[in-house]
Amino acid sequence: MFNLRRTEHVIDRLLSYINGFRNDYALKALDLLDICMLNSGYSFAIQMASRDNLNLLVKRFPVKPPDNYDDVIRRIIQLVFKWTTMFAVEKPTEATKEMTNEFKNIRAMYRLLQSKGYRQLAQNMQRNLSAEGPANTVPTSQLSSL
Repeated sequence: MFNLRRTEHVIDRLLSYINGFRNDYALKALDLLDICMLNSGYSFAIQMASRDNLNLLVKRFPVKPPDNYDDVIRRIIQLVFKWTTMFAVEKPTEATKEMTNEFKNIRAMYRLLQSKGYRQLAQNMQRNLSAEGPANTVPTSQLSSL
């Protein structure tokens, strides 16, 4: 498990690589960030779900979406969508209500990206996810253990 200071340091380093000039480093940092979000526990996920860190994650996005997304922007949108479906439960129960409130910034970021015009890529991902089935979601029992 990570302690808070180490978690902040890891997230800061990953975000610096993501916002750097080298797309290959950014893509590897995004893959590592996704692994950390899923496997490093609740404290890491909560820290990354903060508004400041999510804003830094989408820092390289242009105001208007380009005609052709680069790989880094596409991967960031994929991750935000994935985290939205995994952590932000639509209809929380009493057991998941507090946790859902802590991950509300992820859902808000996803809605913001959609409203800014990144809707087409998001809709394609929703179609792909519905075709794959519910295998990509984390069961509620596993969420409480994060």
